[in-house]
Amino acid sequence: MKKLSALWLCALLLLMGLSGTTAAGDRIEIIPLKNRTADEMIPLLRPMLDSTEALSGTGYQLIVRATPERQQQLL
Repeated sequence: MKKLSALWLCALLLLMGLSGTTAAGDRIEIIPLKNRTADEMIPLLRPMLDSTEALSGTGYQLIVRATPERQQQLL
């Protein structure tokens, strides 16, 4: 199961990196979660993002593609 999750994350990161919509200052960060799952956090955080930024995740890992400033706001 962990191998499948790792494979899924790698595929997602690759697709996000190859996407033509990434802005010049965006970076991808994987944020480990402790008390809530990504499914619980995504609806709370998504309204804070711009249209060029992305948010996804699985289990207790949140994947954010945004500017460093925005990532600090989300933390």
